[in-house]
Amino acid sequence: MAAPDVVDWDAIIRDPRFQDLHWRKILVLWGLMTLSVAYYFLLPIGAAYYQDLFTIRVWGDEETSFMGLEKPLFELKNPGLISIPLGFLGVIFGSLLMRDRRAEDMWNEVYARQYTGLLVSKSAAH
Repeated sequence: MAAPDVVDWDAIIRDPRFQDLHWRKILVLWGLMTLSVAYYFLLPIGAAYYQDLFTIRVWGDEETSFMGLEKPLFELKNPGLISIPLGFLGVIFGSLLMRDRRAEDMWNEVYARQYTGLLVSKSAAH
């Protein structure tokens, strides 16, 4: 087995292009986080004060639903009893039908590296 290429991580970290990219990433992530937190807190406050906004019909008319139906396909008191299990089945079937063969082939190698630490050059100082 050939020896893996050794990467000089210290040289990469000292590279000004990497540092610039790193700071740009931090600014973007902090901006997104700030925007998300502000949205998270302002949305319920806005919904409480501007309840009339939710009475405006955006799609369809008064007699039909969002999908254009005049009445529900199934009269259910709690439609989540059907839709949630169907969603789970869809995820299971989708993951079984669209398997990544490369990931399956690499599973044993990744599993061994995780528990043995093979091919790890050295620990990083954080």
